[in-house]
Amino acid sequence: MRTTVFLDGAALKDFDALLDAFAAARLLPETCGRNLDALYDVLSENAAPFDVVIANAAEFHAAMGKRADELEKIFVRLKKEKGGAFRLFRLPEGETAYSASALASLLKGSPLPVTAQANAAAYLFQTLPGLNWAGFYQKRGPSLFLSAFQGKPACLAIPMGKGVCGTAAKRKKTVVVPDVHAFPGHIACDADSRSEIVIPLWRGKRFWGVLDLDSPLTGRFSDEDKALLEKAARIIEKYL
Repeated sequence: MRTTVFLDGAALKDFDALLDAFAAARLLPETCGRNLDALYDVLSENAAPFDVVIANAAEFHAAMGKRADELEKIFVRLKKEKGGAFRLFRLPEGETAYSASALASLLKGSPLPVTAQANAAAYLFQTLPGLNWAGFYQKRGPSLFLSAFQGKPACLAIPMGKGVCGTAAKRKKTVVVPDVHAFPGHIACDADSRSEIVIPLWRGKRFWGVLDLDSPLTGRFSDEDKALLEKAARIIEKYL
């Protein structure tokens, strides 16, 4: 199975954060030295295929400081040595274009709740990099039922307490899963999904359902993403 490491320059604060991203993808053991030589040694010896995806490259280079050029050399060496077993992708600078004010403006005047959900799912899917699914599940009785979304066809109903969505709905708290394959009882609606975040939604004081985002990248959702999406959820809740 191919592993993907997502490196967002807007979220990475320093070199240690980069190493943590590789560790979250299970490419670096806990005993690995926290330096460039150790990073290269481990990655070059790794037999499994893996990808590195860089978003906000300018901020990434700023966060890495003097190590940025050495990291680029490591990536070049890995591509030469490992061939197709290692791939490097760079997302366009403008691809992370999410704006809370733009989301609010988009939803303003929505004639129906499903209209707002459809536009919110489309906006998040298009402005947040590294997603393969974004959408909503609404609670009806003992289950969550599929509502508006972007991505592949999804599970029609998820019981409360089951999978990542059902767990978040039962706990009434955001659940972030760096690796869905390590989550007990994960429901694989899309086999390509590797990480997931689910945010509970409320209509007034009544629990409404969840906002669900999936990614094919391991460890895609950071603490910064969690805060951003919880604020997005508060905007969306006004139109449920």
